[in-house]
Amino acid sequence: METLVTKEINLLYTHWNTSFTDKNVKKEIPNGSEMGFTKGIFTDFSNFISSYIIGDRCDIDNRDIKVNKVDLNQYNSSDKYFYAISHPGKSLNEILAETDGVLINDSILELSNKNDNIYFIFSYEHEADHEDVWTRLSKYIEGNKLNKNKFIIINNDYNIYRANSYYNIGINVHKLGFIKHSSYRTLRELTPIFQEEKNGKFFMCRNRSAKPHRISLISTLIENGIMEDVNYSFIPHAHRMDCFIALEPYLDKSFIEKNGDMIKYVMNHSKICDYESKKNWINQKNNEFQSDQPPIFRVPELQESFENSYVNIITESIFSSNCNSIHHSEKSFRPFFYYQFPIFLATPNHVAYLRNNYNFDMFDDIINHSYDTVSDDFTRFKMVCDEISRISENKDNFKRFYSDNKHRFIKNKQILDTISTQSQLQDLNFLWNFL
Repeated sequence: METLVTKEINLLYTHWNTSFTDKNVKKEIPNGSEMGFTKGIFTDFSNFISSYIIGDRCDIDNRDIKVNKVDLNQYNSSDKYFYAISHPGKSLNEILAETDGVLINDSILELSNKNDNIYFIFSYEHEADHEDVWTRLSKYIEGNKLNKNKFIIINNDYNIYRANSYYNIGINVHKLGFIKHSSYRTLRELTPIFQEEKNGKFFMCRNRSAKPHRISLISTLIENGIMEDVNYSFIPHAHRMDCFIALEPYLDKSFIEKNGDMIKYVMNHSKICDYESKKNWINQKNNEFQSDQPPIFRVPELQESFENSYVNIITESIFSSNCNSIHHSEKSFRPFFYYQFPIFLATPNHVAYLRNNYNFDMFDDIINHSYDTVSDDFTRFKMVCDEISRISENKDNFKRFYSDNKHRFIKNKQILDTISTQSQLQDLNFLWNFL
């Protein structure tokens, strides 16, 4: 067995809570909490290191990271520190926009300007940021006379390297593999089978939050008479959409005028997956999950609903090409785990990245993914809908293809098994090189 190699990371905190029972015991408050946002809470980056960066990979790697949580009063000019800000639901761009340029604690800024021994980490593990972040961040760095080489931006955007180069900021950036790893870590608790003769609806499409492209797709499939063969869900959390204007980048005005009542119904009614409706996993009053599954399933996962559909229509979190991002959430990896054909309603080059960087089989010999190269959102949306219609008209052909190409679907699942571990090691390597 190889000798364990350990490095230390000094995480700097500006605010602490004192124990009610013991004044000598203090608990760190996640950086950024003092900004006062009411939407969500800032998280402690140390948890990300312990649960994921190090996590459960000790059997494949001999490295470990010891986390030292340092009070600002213990700061030493001769040591290296990392001031980390992490929020699960608010991007760095949103933070900069909503605080009017207030980002880092004044005491930290002062120390950084004097000694230049503090790295700044901004972590957005699950999502991709908006491209406007680069202009705002560049302005912030210059305005506060900070060293851009000390900034570390990590998120789930595959275009993060291109954007950093295009805007010539020169900071440290990294696309995290957290989604691939965490998704597979959850899914591997299940044992899906390759079911040649499926008993459910031909298509499936799962939707959570009420986003314009999702509402537009559901409405289009209903109008085209395809939704009867789609096992779909639409479970908006917290708020619903009630404005047709947001749909205009994807739907003709004539379509909206003709189908106004139907669209309003889609916007204002939840729809639970055919199989999950029998499980009572969704609280109908507030659309919150109340699953009886193990805690690792933060979102209920019923493999039966996936195994019984041939085609998974994935409506990704981001569709607008204006974001200039490629964002693969856990939704993009599920069809490969469950042996399904994938269709993606996502930003341009979403499919190409999955194909070229991971070697996933996109079944280009039977599915037309040409929509993936189109930057115009209206045209790309229509092309996806047209391809779904074409597939619907050729279901028997797809069923024969599915049965004859079992080995290709199995290979996709094997690729997913591999990249989960590779992604975790790549993220460890990135952080390790700064220590």
